[in-house]
Amino acid sequence: MPATAKRFPKEADMKRTKFNLTINDRLKKVRHHRNLSLRKVVELLKNEHGLELATSTLQGYEASESNQNHRYPSSYVLLTLANLYNCSLDFIYGLSDEMERPSQDVFDNVLLRDTVLWKGQKMTDAQKAMLVEKGDTIMKI
Repeated sequence: MPATAKRFPKEADMKRTKFNLTINDRLKKVRHHRNLSLRKVVELLKNEHGLELATSTLQGYEASESNQNHRYPSSYVLLTLANLYNCSLDFIYGLSDEMERPSQDVFDNVLLRDTVLWKGQKMTDAQKAMLVEKGDTIMKI
């Protein structure tokens, strides 16, 4: 295997099972962080995303696995909730503790990050500044 290739964990190496996923806790945490009630989320899903869910269904997604009302959302519902909450699926699945989605703004990704790579090589602060300067010039055209 080439040195740069990433190895995916074998099933035996993975620690998560359907009984210890953090989906329910993470969905509840991000909803509370966004100051949204269950009712408001149901309303936003219907009006802005065309997805109709009952409040009890959403409660089931956030319920602990020991709760008889617990249920797992489909991939489509998870993606829609992530879009509504503006958070990453990595956060919802517990793969990252970073709730906010990474910025799509090139400026943010160049200047505001400690490490920026260009073809695998770390850029210096001077190189990042030059890249931003050239980007500003391009955007004025």
